[in-house]
Amino acid sequence: MSHILIAGGTGMLKNVSIYHAKHAVNISVIARSQTGFDNLISEKTGPGFINPIKVDYSNSKLLKEKIISAIDSLEI
Repeated sequence: MSHILIAGGTGMLKNVSIYHAKHAVNISVIARSQTGFDNLISEKTGPGFINPIKVDYSNSKLLKEKIISAIDSLEI
């Protein structure tokens, strides 16, 4: 199964996130807002898994750590 990383996947790219989740893809979505994640997950259909990564993109060290953690958590 594929794993896709989408930055800003709760806003302008929300439909991209929903599309991939609908087609059985595991996605990690980076966003700053918990509300955005809540809305995304409530609209998700299909068997794909959405892994929310709540982080401010400007904190590059924390962003890197959370991306690595997301990859590690979804590896088979």
